Amino acid sequence: MFQRIISELTRLDVQPGPVHWLAAGGVVVVVVAVCLIVSLAGSDEQTVVVAEGLHSECTKCGHAFIKPTKELTLTQLNTNPDSLRFDCPDCGAKSAAVPAVKCPNCGEYYLPASRKDPPARGAKDVCPHCKTDRAKWFRDHYSKNR
Repeated sequence: MFQRIISELTRLDVQPGPVHWLAAGGVVVVVVAVCLIVSLAGSDEQTVVVAEGLHSECTKCGHAFIKPTKELTLTQLNTNPDSLRFDCPDCGAKSAAVPAVKCPNCGEYYLPASRKDPPARGAKDVCPHCKTDRAKWFRDHYSKNR
């Protein structure tokens, strides 16, 4: 490719000088810097969780497991987690496992009452590990008055 560019420049009687090489080097430096920034920016905890899989729990036997991301279809990855259902790898119950939620306070995964079978209508979403009300936690930490 560079030979083609040089031959075109030669045909036009334009010789690549130090300024041209400096400009080309500058473009390479910018591209490498952008690649580094993009790769470093994507290394947060949520990226790791998505990469390892979807934390799930069976509503029949209570078995907690991680559904590998590679086993999920593109449709499942773009679906509301409340409507996702999987077969349990432990007890074999069909469409009994659902995605768990991560407690914003303690970081543990659990199955909220709204995703249990049958779903508890109007029940609060409270972490069984630390008793944090998830809706209240988000209101307190992400309120509009901050």
